[in-house]
Amino acid sequence: MAPVVAPGTAQVTEADSGSWVDWVLAPRPGFLVVVVGPVALGTVLGAAEAAAWQWGPAGLALAAVLLIAAAANLLNDYADHLNGCDAANTRPLTPWAGGSRFIQAGRFRPAQVAATGWGLLAAGVSAGLLLSFWWDLELLRYGAVGAACAVAYSLPPWRLQSRGWGEPVIALCYGVLPVVGAYRIQTGTAWELGPWVLGLAIAPLSGAVLLVNGFPDRWADARVGKRTGSQ
Repeated sequence: MAPVVAPGTAQVTEADSGSWVDWVLAPRPGFLVVVVGPVALGTVLGAAEAAAWQWGPAGLALAAVLLIAAAANLLNDYADHLNGCDAANTRPLTPWAGGSRFIQAGRFRPAQVAATGWGLLAAGVSAGLLLSFWWDLELLRYGAVGAACAVAYSLPPWRLQSRGWGEPVIALCYGVLPVVGAYRIQTGTAWELGPWVLGLAIAPLSGAVLLVNGFPDRWADARVGKRTGSQ
């Protein structure tokens, strides 16, 4: 059980390097599945409209989205270590509460988590740049928004999740953007009504995942001044 720390105080841990299984689990792969569905739906809708499949760009887009989402999860763990939120959550009510908790368990040093998060973000941005310059420069807009949200979601000075904007950001990045972006890859346009309707329909479901998962954390969040939709 991790000790409670004062709000805004980082917990210092002694950590080993963790196993390869720990590194696989640290980005919370179960939650990464949430973004696969919107990408797949946008791809299928676009391919049906275009009567052709663009498999290579679609695969590269999915890789970029997953890398950026994994980076966001690790940076979130690092930020919640710095503000003391995860350490204050001494009795997680579910296996998904309080982040991955690998820092609190002493499996990784905070610097390791941060460095891996930034590395995954760099890899995701690189994949997005490759896709944009190879396939469609307009995709830079989608990638820029996604990468910016991955950073601003948790890290200061923005800390969007702590200011009540977490659910809208997730709805945008795990709902609208992947559907519309994947559709554009297949069709060359993003201004048809279909992908926007589908993306906006999925967006509340994506945001609801964060909302529901945040309920077990709401007391610890309140102790360090985080204001989420679950409070």
